[in-house]
Amino acid sequence: MILETRLSPNRSPRVHGDEAVSLVVVHTPEGGYDGTVRFIQTAAAKVSYHRLYSKDGKRATQLVPWAEKAWHAGAMNSLSDGLSIEGNARLFDLADPGVLEIANGVAERLVARGIPCQWTTDPAKGGFCRHGDLQTDRTDPTPDLGEWRLFVGMVTVAFERLTAPANEWPRPIPKWFWTWNLWRVRGKQGARPASAPRVIPAWAWRRALAFDRARRK
Repeated sequence: MILETRLSPNRSPRVHGDEAVSLVVVHTPEGGYDGTVRFIQTAAAKVSYHRLYSKDGKRATQLVPWAEKAWHAGAMNSLSDGLSIEGNARLFDLADPGVLEIANGVAERLVARGIPCQWTTDPAKGGFCRHGDLQTDRTDPTPDLGEWRLFVGMVTVAFERLTAPANEWPRPIPKWFWTWNLWRVRGKQGARPASAPRVIPAWAWRRALAFDRARRK
């Protein structure tokens, strides 16, 4: 993935200081990658994210330094890092390579800031959430709760990989696992994802059942 820096004028100092950040907020900009970068470069936009990812997973742009406040989540701006992936909330798709990249990005910010890997909207507890969890007039990055819970699983797997002791990380989770599991969660609508193997490994079934239990909590 190519990471470039194009700083937006839409940024300001963190009121509570950088060390107070305890939340990572995930967004979709409701638009394409290049158009979003250009839009956030204009002061009239009055909106920004710390980092924007492309859907194909090949590009990312740092728009605001981590130590500064991006304008992305209203009252939570000063207490959060904002990450966004190109596209629309209603079209959010776990099969997009960029979704795995932003999941990795969320995990990296959690590790970098010493924040717990958990879905929450409470800065006092620390964790990560959707923009739609903070503002009722928003649904990004996805209004589909099942899909979001699988994204939470992707972040958890990435976090575990980053924090596991050397030589103790188990088998990596392949990309097909997420689209296959989403197909299961949605009641096996349509054909099984072509990327999934003919025989699903036992470890994948165990992991999928663990996600099912977590979704029902």
